Amino acid sequence: MTSYIIEIKKCPDCNCEFIRPMVASCNTFDAKFYTDCFIWGPMYDEGSALLICPGCHKYFWCEDVSTTQSIPESKYFNDSELKSLPFSSPLSIGFCNNRYEDVLRKKIWKNIAQEKYIRIRAWWAFNNTYRDDKTKSFDISAEQKENFLRLLILLDDNDIDTSIKKAEILRQLGRFDECLKELDSIPDDTAPRIAGAIKRLAICKKRQVEILKD
Repeated sequence: MTSYIIEIKKCPDCNCEFIRPMVASCNTFDAKFYTDCFIWGPMYDEGSALLICPGCHKYFWCEDVSTTQSIPESKYFNDSELKSLPFSSPLSIGFCNNRYEDVLRKKIWKNIAQEKYIRIRAWWAFNNTYRDDKTKSFDISAEQKENFLRLLILLDDNDIDTSIKKAEILRQLGRFDECLKELDSIPDDTAPRIAGAIKRLAICKKRQVEILKD
């Protein structure tokens, strides 16, 4: 199951006090895993480093909004006064959520790590259109292509997760040979499930995001 710590936060702009749930624990039971490294599951929640103030509707980094109190879920649900506070809508990557694409346009990052965080989630939000619908024609907008190309620059960490993401972006751009070359840098005994899936799709020249099969 997914459990949360309830934070009471105060907006630095409009002084609105509101509720923000922070993930305490979750799991990947019955979760779906995809070739872009996105995970969706009934008991999985990666949380968000961003929030929306329910008063002024501005986006903020959670670290920039002061927390006045942190309480367990049980206390929150038994306190009518706390339950009357407005609730900050979570910036999740659910199939019907395109808020990260909006955040991307606003360019609210203050450093490279924050920019990478937003761009990856804007990529995932874009892919949501195609995750479980094979009937839609795969089409990358000019905005998303720009995001993909910028991510290829930002994803410069020398690790397996970065190589997987870069290979998948290259595949979705239709740069199949470069995708396969990137996958060649990953040891055969490391991440064989996702690397093998991306490789098979690249060889078949398929660009759409895919669910990983068992």
